[in-house]
Amino acid sequence: MNIKVEEDVVLVPSPVLSRNEPVADHGQCEQKRKQQVTFTDDLSPFQEAITKHNAADSSLMPPPAPPSSRSVLNDRTSQTNVSFTLDYNPAPSLEPSKQHSSISSVTSTRVRTSAITLFDTNHGRQRRLERAIPRRGIQAAIKYGKQCPCPGDSNKLIYEYQGQKHVVTKEERLLVTSMVTTVSLTEKRFSGEDYRTSTRSYGLIRHGQKNEWNSHSVLIVDRSGSMRNSDVNGCRTRLGAVWLSIAQDFIEYRLKAGMATHMDVVTIILMGEDAEVIIDRWPTDNYLYNRIVRFFHESEEADVLYRKGQHIHTSIICPKGHGCYGPSLKRAQEILTKYDDASSPMQLLLLSDGRPSDEGIKVEDLLKSTIIEMASKYGRRFDFAAIGMGNMKDYNCLKSMVASCKDFGGRSSLQVPGMSCADIGDAFTSAATSMMVYQTELAADSGCNGRPRKKRIRSCVRESSRLLPLLTEIVDDSFKIYMNDKVERCRYQDTPVDNIETTFGDNQNPKGKSRKTFMPASLQHPEAKGVALKYKAFGEGQERFAHQFFEIAEDGQTVVGKSLVAKESRFVDDIEHHGGELDWLARDRFVERFCKIQHHCVIVAKAFNEKIDSIMTLDDSTPRVSFIDCHVYYLTDDKRGQFSVIVEWNNNSGWRQQYTADTGGRAILMLKEEDNESDDSIIDMTESAANEIISVTKNEVAQAFSHFSHFWTRKKSLICDLQGVYNEFENVFKFTDPVVHYHNARKDSRQGKFGKTDLGQRGIDAFFKTHQCNKLCDLVTKGFMVASRS
Repeated sequence: MNIKVEEDVVLVPSPVLSRNEPVADHGQCEQKRKQQVTFTDDLSPFQEAITKHNAADSSLMPPPAPPSSRSVLNDRTSQTNVSFTLDYNPAPSLEPSKQHSSISSVTSTRVRTSAITLFDTNHGRQRRLERAIPRRGIQAAIKYGKQCPCPGDSNKLIYEYQGQKHVVTKEERLLVTSMVTTVSLTEKRFSGEDYRTSTRSYGLIRHGQKNEWNSHSVLIVDRSGSMRNSDVNGCRTRLGAVWLSIAQDFIEYRLKAGMATHMDVVTIILMGEDAEVIIDRWPTDNYLYNRIVRFFHESEEADVLYRKGQHIHTSIICPKGHGCYGPSLKRAQEILTKYDDASSPMQLLLLSDGRPSDEGIKVEDLLKSTIIEMASKYGRRFDFAAIGMGNMKDYNCLKSMVASCKDFGGRSSLQVPGMSCADIGDAFTSAATSMMVYQTELAADSGCNGRPRKKRIRSCVRESSRLLPLLTEIVDDSFKIYMNDKVERCRYQDTPVDNIETTFGDNQNPKGKSRKTFMPASLQHPEAKGVALKYKAFGEGQERFAHQFFEIAEDGQTVVGKSLVAKESRFVDDIEHHGGELDWLARDRFVERFCKIQHHCVIVAKAFNEKIDSIMTLDDSTPRVSFIDCHVYYLTDDKRGQFSVIVEWNNNSGWRQQYTADTGGRAILMLKEEDNESDDSIIDMTESAANEIISVTKNEVAQAFSHFSHFWTRKKSLICDLQGVYNEFENVFKFTDPVVHYHNARKDSRQGKFGKTDLGQRGIDAFFKTHQCNKLCDLVTKGFMVASRS
């Protein structure tokens, strides 16, 4: 028997016993001593070597040979030389955890995950970082995952674990690439009824029936070359993840949740070096869903062809070129403007993965101007939703566009979700939900024939309230001037019918002995001969536009008196004409409802102040509550005819606080309804036992006032949206423009009795979900109890 032992120092990637091949080690890349034993047909030296190794360190068990090694050696005893590598290190300093106990296809679970050897290739490291896969995640896949051979390459293995696949070489344990398990989409089955409904809806939309639309969404999808990146968990490319999210979270989710119907219109524009419309005014239905699914599969197939270097047909939508914002924004603006009916909400959803590639010096200003034009024209009906993929630092331009949209009255948001299909889908769902909220604001009323009739928004250009000058001495051509007999001022008050002498026509009230009406009055300033109403609105609510308003002198330019705010209805229905003549009730519906709410608030404020006066332990410096007097100005216009505006004093100095209850917590004031009084009496049982002086803050006074109003009206109504100024000299809050939520459980209580902002019991419940009682709440509500009818 001839034995030849050769010693050399090499890098051993694996301690697995194999035939003439090194295999990766679990330890760090370290040097080990390898002994190569070459022997003839007698195997006893090999057995002796193993025995000596065991005696050197009984704690280190040598890795057993593969099941086939011994049989192969027995089958080849006729060969003169049989060589194999015995990888072991008898050095006592070597940790036992770095020795392998098995050569099975899956690494032994007794080995620490972090001890498993893994080497990165340039491509593998890039793919691992793109998909945000930690190194330990791949080591865990090797340890616990499912192992299978790589098709077409016997030197590679595929480890599948927790929705990820990793290709690793057998010998060196080199990471070739990492990928995530992609989501599969299938087209929906289309029945004959679905086809007929889709065809009918498509015909209504395409043939100009814009008054039938519920909403119009224009989606701008980035198709630049960077959208080919494979860094989104769940899809091969960024573009594929976008198509997946649109199909599942913008179309399918809305259909299942009842948030969209076949009259919710969708347009899709591809944003590249130019703008390409690939979906032109299509109804939201399963047919549109199937078209987006086809785009998804095409993007996946195109990526496979691109990776293989094969030709991609020009009809397939695939990432390429640059992403220029300008052409796509202009195309979206043209489509939204052309098909607007003034009664449906519109949404512009822009999805990009980087900065705009537009050329020019002031690119950001040009892009902002496009958004500002749409926001100032459509106001609250316009929703600009931006979704960014990647690093937040790349979206300074989108941030600026979103802020400009808000400044000019539009609704806007910017979301930068995580790089996964689930996070991107959540961003699309959030954008769809925000538009649904505004659709509720424009809920249709019943017409005279019982059919639904949608509210149309009056055409009005908005301006930025942030840039609005508060004071001016001379009005310019941005104001509309009404002089002398073209302006009349009135005050709202309770007046017996017999004493009413109105110059506005004969409209007797046959139902009651008294009525709340408008009485003529002179202009507020003694030198005023006219008024100036600014064309652009600086504010917009659910029911009203707010304009700058001044009383002016006889020269038609000089401002006299205080700075005022004029509010008028947003809706065309509130100022409509009937039979060629101005309808009195339609014209005054808005101003009468506003003044009625304001009048009731004055009554509740008076009761609240009396309650505070009766609490002896309360600090004398506690502010009282009042409401700003509102006046009605009737203006005669050459084009619009006679219309009315509500005018209030404007002063932005001092204290101002707004609460949100229905969608986040507005403080609500409840009004006493004279026509719904019960027979119950209110008994004041206030006790003044404590001698300690109690001090409260201004915010606590406002919250306590809202809480008090609910008790004072026997839990039938609540007034919210308390906003106004604090007069430090008089120590009085002067609130304005409140919202009333009304609900009478004993009678048929319809929601919206006090306008569109009246949410009934739902609004009352929303307030108390966010309301936190303070010391003053306890004091002003503790003394009330409802007596029994007996």
